[in-house]
Amino acid sequence: MGDQLPLGDTIGLEPIVTAVGAAFEAALEADPSLLDTEAVVLRASDSLVCFRELGFRLFRTPTDAADDWNPADRQKGQVIDREIKAALVKTYRAQTDVTFDLLPRVPLGGVGDAVYELQLGQLAGAFGAGADVAVEIKSVSTKKLMGLIGNWRNHPAGPDANYICQAALLGLAVAADAVHIICVSRDDPYRRAEWIIGMDDDLVHLPVVRINGELTGQTPRHLATGEARRQANILAVARKGTLPAREVPGYGMVEYVPHFRSDIGDPFTCRYCGHNETCRALPTGEVAGFSQGWAA
Repeated sequence: MGDQLPLGDTIGLEPIVTAVGAAFEAALEADPSLLDTEAVVLRASDSLVCFRELGFRLFRTPTDAADDWNPADRQKGQVIDREIKAALVKTYRAQTDVTFDLLPRVPLGGVGDAVYELQLGQLAGAFGAGADVAVEIKSVSTKKLMGLIGNWRNHPAGPDANYICQAALLGLAVAADAVHIICVSRDDPYRRAEWIIGMDDDLVHLPVVRINGELTGQTPRHLATGEARRQANILAVARKGTLPAREVPGYGMVEYVPHFRSDIGDPFTCRYCGHNETCRALPTGEVAGFSQGWAA
């Protein structure tokens, strides 16, 4: 071994000075409240989940059942996610794993799958070159995919509202012109379906809703702005220590909760909820005093 320097004589790397620090200080001086912004506590991945389930998460309520999602399915989903992102980078020079938020308007954020800019000759159509596209990738069962492409009775083809909503929340944050939904079967990756939808295009496969007193078709922008408002309202309720009512978007109030992992009962989301037993023991409406302190 070579000679070792005494401990006090250890050579290190001296810091340097660049223009970055000066620019950062200038920003702080221009807006002294820059770092006083509200923290992000709401997540885009919670799009259109049950009001109460979001409340449970905000209060960090322990689940009744462990997550038993098949590890093989989880692994397949991760591989699909990684390879689709690699394809987006190669094909469209996409930026992947995009951290975003809607601050200061709403303390909601997330990590979007990808964002890319359409180039001349790519996906020729209504958007044109230079349009920004927000991407949401979903790995699903083949049965689910068949439903999304319209093979289920009384189920029109089209991506689920929460898939579109997650992409559209990213779209709002980055001022995208369209969303790109990519669904791939975990069982057979050669089976897949994609949709590219303008932020203001009518989602003809979803029910019409009442907006500003008028019945109208929904758009990705409507979904995202409505969801941001909904989650903000749930947050306001939770901050008072109140657990939100048992209400599922698109279904309504749930008076009778189907049992966990049962084969029957609506809404089906309750059958897979980790808070099923706790929720069934509570009344349908808001539960005041559920939490004495703010947890999120």
